[in-house]
Amino acid sequence: MIALYILWPSLLSVLQAWPQLLDLDPIWFVAMFVLEAASFVCIWGLQRIALGTHAWFGVATAQLASNAFSRVVPGGAAAGGALQWRMLTDSGVDGAKVATAVTATSFISTGILFVLPLLAVPSVLLGRPVPGGLALDEVRDVLRALADDGRLVGLEVTALEDPGHAETVAALLPIHHAT
Repeated sequence: MIALYILWPSLLSVLQAWPQLLDLDPIWFVAMFVLEAASFVCIWGLQRIALGTHAWFGVATAQLASNAFSRVVPGGAAAGGALQWRMLTDSGVDGAKVATAVTATSFISTGILFVLPLLAVPSVLLGRPVPGGLALDEVRDVLRALADDGRLVGLEVTALEDPGHAETVAALLPIHHAT
């Protein structure tokens, strides 16, 4: 009941956006499903390489179970990692090798997420067109992240409550908007 109370505002916004799904071409749902399945196969392949095993089933089931478990229990990632370690060691893989492999694959997949924006920022600063409104949203997100991180405490109020502040910062950046 407490979880529903906490999640209720997000759940309402998702349910209110539901009719917008009717505007999507059904082929995009197929593409999303295929790409999501491919992402799971890629992480299983990466874990197989890190574990030095040829078995797909044990790696896939351990990853799927730990991923699902981490989403529903308190302590999420730690509990999921412990479950994955247990399942892989029960399937015969050495515990130290499992810990090293899971840590390495986590660093790799998280590192990729951090590198992607670093690849996009130089292209934007060098004049690559940005769809209208996206640059302003990104400036707001950066200001919000910095304010939440405590680095720009003074900007927290202005970035979150005054949309004009983010527009001013965005206007100072050499960003070319796509038409």
